[in-house]
Amino acid sequence: MEEQEKISNIKKLLDVTDFKNTVKLEMMKLKDSFKTEYPQVPAKFLDTFLDEFKLEEIGDELIPIYSKYFTNEEIKGLIAFYETPLGKKTLILSPQIANEAGEIGQKYGIRAMLRALEKLGLKGLKSK
Repeated sequence: MEEQEKISNIKKLLDVTDFKNTVKLEMMKLKDSFKTEYPQVPAKFLDTFLDEFKLEEIGDELIPIYSKYFTNEEIKGLIAFYETPLGKKTLILSPQIANEAGEIGQKYGIRAMLRALEKLGLKGLKSK
């Protein structure tokens, strides 16, 4: 009974956090990126590829992951948080924050790589 309640709460958490829409948006970004990188691939392939993403199946596969790391009480707490105005704001802004943080990480990673190459005397190193 307790396990069934936990599963039900995890499903509710996935709904509250709008995971399906998040996955759809990421898939659209992937599709756009793929079109840019591989313009020779027919649009029909990309549409079929997106159709093959079964959001219900992905959600079902997320349940054991959430169950592994969170207790039922913690899941309830997350649901309560994401139903608040601050929780909703967090959901809206998290992708933007992650994108901006990723850009900063990439920028600093490149700088660190260039400094390391310079320190090791490999500044003129060329890629294949």
